[in-house]
Amino acid sequence: MKVIDNNGAKLTCEISYEEILIFMAGMREICYGVDIHAFETRMGYSKERVGVLVQQLKSILDEQGIDE
Repeated sequence: MKVIDNNGAKLTCEISYEEILIFMAGMREICYGVDIHAFETRMGYSKERVGVLVQQLKSILDEQGIDE
């Protein structure tokens, strides 16, 4: 992973396919694989928000023709 730009409001990174898959696997496990008491308090985000991020990453991979 490499930071391309950081203007204080937006961080632009270069990330490998493998790194995206690792992020997605971790987020899926957190959302769907384990029961975390007080999820939103511990994670700082709701399960729904994390699930949306997983779907957005999946869409990016699908658009690029990359299999999980």
